[in-house]
Amino acid sequence: MEQVVAKRYQWRKDQRKLPEGVTKEDLIRQAQEQSGDLLLDVIHNLAIEIHNLNIALELKDRAIMDTMDNDSARGYTIQAMKDAGFTKGDINKVLKEMYLNFDDISVEQAEKIYYDWKQF
Repeated sequence: MEQVVAKRYQWRKDQRKLPEGVTKEDLIRQAQEQSGDLLLDVIHNLAIEIHNLNIALELKDRAIMDTMDNDSARGYTIQAMKDAGFTKGDINKVLKEMYLNFDDISVEQAEKIYYDWKQF
Protein backbone atom coordinates (compact mmCIF):
# COMPACT_ATOMS: atom_id res chain seq x y z
CA MET A 1 0.00 0.00 0.00
CA GLU A 2 2.78 2.41 0.84
CA GLN A 3 4.34 1.76 -2.56
CA VAL A 4 1.10 2.65 -4.31
CA VAL A 5 0.87 5.93 -2.37
CA ALA A 6 4.53 6.67 -3.08
CA LYS A 7 4.00 6.02 -6.82
CA ARG A 8 0.95 8.32 -6.88
CA TYR A 9 2.89 11.04 -5.08
CA GLN A 10 5.80 10.67 -7.51
CA TRP A 11 3.37 10.77 -10.48
CA ARG A 12 1.76 13.99 -9.18
CA LYS A 13 5.19 15.47 -8.55
CA ASP A 14 6.27 14.57 -12.10
CA GLN A 15 3.12 16.18 -13.53
CA ARG A 16 4.13 19.47 -11.91
CA LYS A 17 7.51 19.55 -13.58
CA LEU A 18 8.06 22.02 -16.39
CA PRO A 19 8.92 20.68 -19.81
CA GLU A 20 12.63 20.67 -20.48
CA GLY A 21 13.96 24.07 -21.53
CA VAL A 22 10.90 25.94 -20.21
CA THR A 23 11.30 28.24 -17.23
CA LYS A 24 8.76 29.77 -14.88
CA GLU A 25 9.52 33.12 -16.44
CA ASP A 26 8.64 31.72 -19.89
CA LEU A 27 5.28 30.54 -18.57
CA ILE A 28 4.60 33.86 -16.86
CA ARG A 29 5.50 35.83 -20.00
CA GLN A 30 3.31 33.55 -22.14
CA ALA A 31 0.39 33.91 -19.73
CA GLN A 32 0.79 37.70 -19.75
CA GLU A 33 0.87 37.78 -23.55
CA GLN A 34 -2.22 35.60 -23.79
CA SER A 35 -4.09 37.65 -21.21
CA GLY A 36 -3.01 40.79 -23.08
CA ASP A 37 -4.43 39.35 -26.30
CA LEU A 38 -7.59 38.42 -24.48
CA LEU A 39 -7.82 41.93 -23.05
CA LEU A 40 -7.34 43.41 -26.52
CA ASP A 41 -10.14 41.17 -27.82
CA VAL A 42 -12.42 42.33 -25.01
CA ILE A 43 -11.56 45.98 -25.70
CA HIS A 44 -12.13 45.47 -29.44
CA ASN A 45 -15.53 43.85 -28.81
CA LEU A 46 -16.51 46.64 -26.42
CA ALA A 47 -15.50 49.23 -29.03
CA ILE A 48 -17.72 47.50 -31.58
CA GLU A 49 -20.63 47.48 -29.11
CA ILE A 50 -20.13 51.19 -28.35
CA HIS A 51 -20.01 51.95 -32.08
CA ASN A 52 -23.24 50.01 -32.64
CA LEU A 53 -24.92 51.81 -29.73
CA ASN A 54 -23.84 55.17 -31.14
CA ILE A 55 -25.33 54.25 -34.52
CA ALA A 56 -28.57 53.17 -32.83
CA LEU A 57 -28.73 56.42 -30.86
CA GLU A 58 -28.02 58.45 -33.99
CA LEU A 59 -30.79 56.64 -35.86
CA LYS A 60 -33.15 57.20 -32.93
CA ASP A 61 -32.26 60.91 -32.88
CA ARG A 62 -32.86 61.13 -36.63
CA ALA A 63 -36.23 59.42 -36.25
CA ILE A 64 -37.22 61.88 -33.54
CA MET A 65 -36.08 64.81 -35.66
CA ASP A 66 -37.90 63.44 -38.73
CA THR A 67 -41.09 63.11 -36.69
CA MET A 68 -40.81 66.69 -35.48
CA ASP A 69 -40.00 67.86 -38.99
CA ASN A 70 -42.92 65.92 -40.44
CA ASP A 71 -45.35 67.29 -37.87
CA SER A 72 -44.04 70.80 -38.41
CA ALA A 73 -44.41 70.38 -42.18
CA ARG A 74 -48.01 69.27 -41.67
CA GLY A 75 -48.70 72.27 -39.49
CA TYR A 76 -47.19 74.69 -42.01
CA THR A 77 -49.18 73.04 -44.80
CA ILE A 78 -52.46 73.22 -42.90
CA GLN A 79 -51.95 76.88 -42.04
CA ALA A 80 -50.86 77.84 -45.57
CA MET A 81 -53.81 76.06 -47.14
CA LYS A 82 -56.25 77.62 -44.67
CA ASP A 83 -54.77 81.05 -45.42
CA ALA A 84 -55.13 80.36 -49.17
CA GLY A 85 -58.80 79.48 -48.75
CA PHE A 86 -58.69 75.72 -49.30
CA THR A 87 -61.48 73.60 -47.85
CA LYS A 88 -60.98 71.16 -45.00
CA GLY A 89 -61.51 68.29 -47.48
CA ASP A 90 -58.76 69.60 -49.78
CA ILE A 91 -56.42 70.07 -46.82
CA ASN A 92 -57.08 66.49 -45.68
CA LYS A 93 -56.36 65.17 -49.20
CA VAL A 94 -53.03 66.99 -49.22
CA LEU A 95 -52.18 65.79 -45.70
CA LYS A 96 -52.91 62.19 -46.75
CA GLU A 97 -50.55 62.52 -49.71
CA MET A 98 -47.91 64.12 -47.49
CA TYR A 99 -48.23 61.26 -45.03
CA LEU A 100 -47.61 58.73 -47.82
CA ASN A 101 -44.71 60.75 -49.18
CA PHE A 102 -43.01 60.88 -45.77
CA ASP A 103 -42.63 57.09 -46.02
CA ASP A 104 -41.56 57.03 -49.67
CA ILE A 105 -39.34 60.08 -50.02
CA SER A 106 -36.23 60.77 -47.95
CA VAL A 107 -35.53 64.17 -46.43
CA GLU A 108 -32.76 64.69 -48.98
CA GLN A 109 -35.06 63.81 -51.88
CA ALA A 110 -37.75 66.17 -50.55
CA GLU A 111 -35.21 68.99 -50.35
CA LYS A 112 -34.18 68.33 -53.95
CA ILE A 113 -37.83 68.38 -55.06
CA TYR A 114 -38.30 71.70 -53.28
CA TYR A 115 -35.18 73.27 -54.79
CA ASP A 116 -36.07 71.97 -58.27
CA TRP A 117 -39.60 73.41 -57.87
CA LYS A 118 -38.21 76.71 -56.64
CA GLN A 119 -36.16 77.14 -59.84
CA PHE A 120 -39.33 77.33 -62.02
